[in-house]
Amino acid sequence: MLNDRVFFPFKDHETEKVVGFQCRNADLTTKKKFKYLNISDYGEMTTNKNGKTYRGVIPFAIGNFLFNLHDLKDRNIDNIWITEGVADTIKLLELGYMALSPGQSNLTDHHIQLLSKYFDKSVTINLFFDTDDNEVGQNNSIRIAYKLWQYGFKNINIVRTYQQLGKDLTDCSIKLQNDDLLKTLIDTWEKESYKFSPASDEDLNSLIKTKLFSESDALSLDPRDIQNRLKFANTITQSINISKLSIKELNKVKSLKNIDLESLVFLIETLKSDISSETTEVKKENEPETIASDTKLEKKKIGIYSKISHISNCMF
Repeated sequence: MLNDRVFFPFKDHETEKVVGFQCRNADLTTKKKFKYLNISDYGEMTTNKNGKTYRGVIPFAIGNFLFNLHDLKDRNIDNIWITEGVADTIKLLELGYMALSPGQSNLTDHHIQLLSKYFDKSVTINLFFDTDDNEVGQNNSIRIAYKLWQYGFKNINIVRTYQQLGKDLTDCSIKLQNDDLLKTLIDTWEKESYKFSPASDEDLNSLIKTKLFSESDALSLDPRDIQNRLKFANTITQSINISKLSIKELNKVKSLKNIDLESLVFLIETLKSDISSETTEVKKENEPETIASDTKLEKKKIGIYSKISHISNCMF
């Protein structure tokens, strides 16, 4: 289970004793293994259903510790980098930056309490999470920034790499093989970073009330785009019964973030027209109305709603 893995030791921020390890899969050719295993120690001997005996592991509660906090907590620091991966933090430390890592794409409430305990609220926090195609790292950066803001941290930068160089600092380092150039890029990314400022409670609550976006969705959206997203949500929900959409179709609708309002209105009116004509056609075919005709009508409507998914696919 632990073969072909790189071990990153996490130390307790008070005692500086090793309390656990994040074990990263180093064999990039296999997809069967978990990329990361968080363990504190070996467990008891276990036999699986195939009769193979092996020693289990005791899980490590990674949400209670920050990699490298033990080394930074007593320093007078005005600028901290927080990375998703431990390897990225190690690289930043090597280049002379003050860095920490949760070892995951999130900061728990306990992580933020630790930051609040050991660092002044005036510290600048650079959230340097992965620039994934699925946007998990960057979306989580927005969520984390909201939580940090609530705890009193007001100097928050959301930093990202140039995606063509790599999704994270380690990828960029491997591709460039030049630390001087990499350091120049890091400084550039910091200057180009988004200086986080939260959306107003009024806008967030209005967006959530549309029921197109959940609270979690709203807190992952770029605050600079919140007004456009609110217009988008109101236009959609006033014209289409979103309760008829499957989860997949609903996600497709929410992904239409690059469509301009004029195109969106045209899309809605087209769909409304299609639904109206389909409704009239079905009623004519099935008068007087029966349960069967209602079922057929619902199928027609669902077919129209699914066009949203098709249009979304064509746009991206």
